[in-house]
Amino acid sequence: MSDLKIICRTCDEQVALGQVFLPSVAFHQYRQMYWLLGRRSTLSLRNKLVLYTEILKPVWTYGIQLWGCAAQSTIAVIQRFQNKVLRGIVNAPWYIRNTDLHRDLNMEMVTAVIRRFARKHEARLHQHSNP
Repeated sequence: MSDLKIICRTCDEQVALGQVFLPSVAFHQYRQMYWLLGRRSTLSLRNKLVLYTEILKPVWTYGIQLWGCAAQSTIAVIQRFQNKVLRGIVNAPWYIRNTDLHRDLNMEMVTAVIRRFARKHEARLHQHSNP
């Protein structure tokens, strides 16, 4: 039981270090791509979403299998980043809810992505031949 707490504590510490690093890297890339993804860009919505999923999303999904034990505040930082980017992509006004935005764009919330990747990783660990 104490081993589990130590693993989760270590995982949370690693994610806490990533809390400062990952959003800053992803946001830096977003700023560099703002002319393509921003509110005034003439690029189509479909192409903007492709750029987001292929370039920005892998930055925050790197190592996401370990985030199952991360603190909610750490996950909230990444969720805010995703909300800001999606809101900028579609030029959504302030009164549009983030859940509506995610539903309309067919994007998963960060917690759902973490849950999906963690379950898939756990299933692979159980199927591994090494005991």
